[in-house]
Amino acid sequence: MTESPTNLNNRIEILDVLRGFAVLGILLLNILMFGQVSFYYLNPSVIQGTSTDWVIWALIDISAEGAMRALFSILFGAGVLLFTKNKPASFHFKRSLWLLCFGIVDAYFLLWFGDILILYALVSFILYFFKDLKPQTLLIISIVLLAFNSLISFGTMKFLNEIKDIDQKNTIFNQKISENEKKDLIELRDLVYGVFYPTSDDISNELNQRKESYASAFQWNMHEKNLAIKSYIFSSFWDVISVMILGMSLFKYRILQGGLSSLFYIRLIIVGLVVGVSVNSFEVWSAFESNSSIFDSRITSLTYDVGRLGMAFGYLGLIILIIKFDKAVKLRYYLSNVGKMALTNYLLQSIFGLILFSGAGFGLVGELSRSQLYIVVFCIWVYQLSFSSWWMSRYNFGPFEWIWRGLTYSKFPKLIKAK
Repeated sequence: MTESPTNLNNRIEILDVLRGFAVLGILLLNILMFGQVSFYYLNPSVIQGTSTDWVIWALIDISAEGAMRALFSILFGAGVLLFTKNKPASFHFKRSLWLLCFGIVDAYFLLWFGDILILYALVSFILYFFKDLKPQTLLIISIVLLAFNSLISFGTMKFLNEIKDIDQKNTIFNQKISENEKKDLIELRDLVYGVFYPTSDDISNELNQRKESYASAFQWNMHEKNLAIKSYIFSSFWDVISVMILGMSLFKYRILQGGLSSLFYIRLIIVGLVVGVSVNSFEVWSAFESNSSIFDSRITSLTYDVGRLGMAFGYLGLIILIIKFDKAVKLRYYLSNVGKMALTNYLLQSIFGLILFSGAGFGLVGELSRSQLYIVVFCIWVYQLSFSSWWMSRYNFGPFEWIWRGLTYSKFPKLIKAK
């Protein structure tokens, strides 16, 4: 087995393959919110599943939860550096603004309340001001922000644990509270509890709204997405910006381009997967022990980023090593085409979710078990791998990439490849 030098084409291929892998992997998690009640993603015990469903949940939670989003965020950060090189700032801000518009369409009109494009676009505006920093500085900032995010999560979980039995006491953190304060805390506790342990009425109401028609699904989705946007500042924003800045650092260190030795990537695979699988397995065990209780997840709030980044680094090292040794050529070809059309494929997944599961289409939300949903995932993967390769053999850009590029530069490039 001989290692081939990493040339410019390989460096571009590495990013495309990683992006394709990540966008397909994200569907492993998103399918649960497309195809089942929203509560199911947070608490798998909401719906009575078979032993097969529970095994699938554990495997996906260990291997993909958070890791695919982390990988996607890392690549987005690297993409900002690539795009802004030798370009006026105005192009970056126009590009981010149009991405925000795509996100609004995805989140509201395609009914995808779990959309990440809005948040990515908002963070992208900020990332521009980090692009000229040294890789060491970017790495330090990323670590600080990751630690800050973990502390926010830990503090939130500690607070929720403190108020879980607030109706039976008159103090919080050993501080006496008034009756009005106690009433407010009970309402907050019940609200959080309702998200993780919905009643049968909560579940049926959500399913009815999402199944009935596009209008009713739109109204339900509007409420959910607005709640998600309000939560950005407390959790998702710090999650995303810390990992995107990490991606900028890794790109400047030439790690994402395959610029280091094969031994480095072998070590990255081993350490990443060992840490990731170990930490995520602990979190799965903790979820089983606590019945997925949000009130008892203080420790896992501190380990979450360690586990998901460990898995992301392991996958990153594995894919780069495969490319460095020129293996799995056909699979790389298909994945790279998916990666070249990452925006299109992400939006296509939302379109499939709209057609298959909402009242605008077949209204199958809540009808399929976890294991059946992954049959749907497999079918979508096959379609996206095939369609992307067919499209990129004929066109220079994916359809939504072409629109995005044209809007950014106020000039649409040639779409059809020359024969």
